[in-house]
Amino acid sequence: MRGVSKDVFDARIAEISRMLASDEEARKAGIVRSVYGNAVHRALKPGEAFIVWTEQTGGLSVKEEEAF
Repeated sequence: MRGVSKDVFDARIAEISRMLASDEEARKAGIVRSVYGNAVHRALKPGEAFIVWTEQTGGLSVKEEEAF
């Protein structure tokens, strides 16, 4: 198995969602900049494999599996 379990992933997404929805939660986490106009997008083709990484800064990276 690669990466984190579904439960850990879901918990992290919930945590990030709370920070996005609440300036107070973001400040508690040490985030003092706003998140504005950022989006991950990628054109997908059938059979294509990729990995989504969450960065320590809260960002997301989408890369082809063999890039790592």
